Amino acid sequence: MRMRIAMGLVAWLAAATLCGEAAAQQTGEIASGVNPTGVTANAKASRQADRQLAKQVRHVLAKTKGLVSVNLTVRAKRGVVTLRGSVPDNKQVALAGQVAGGVNGVQSVDNQLTPFRQAQ
Repeated sequence: MRMRIAMGLVAWLAAATLCGEAAAQQTGEIASGVNPTGVTANAKASRQADRQLAKQVRHVLAKTKGLVSVNLTVRAKRGVVTLRGSVPDNKQVALAGQVAGGVNGVQSVDNQLTPFRQAQ
């Protein structure tokens, strides 16, 4: 009988130790900013900041007088804004790049806009 109790106690202690190690490992991952899916809190914050910056640039471009911004896409990554699409002429290509570069938080602009000719 004592042997059974001792074996049960050993098994219970082993299980408790393994669970404790798993909990400590999970706690360490959470404390270090890594969630169970492997995505860091910093990566999420960075993506959120990129989305917010792109949104600000789109807003400013849409409000710019003399700029046709219907065919534009704006992407942002770590302060670098990429403009893609087409605008009526080279003046608007330059204007869009200049305006995007003036938005707070933009470090540089990769202006890939192309001019198109309007039918007359």
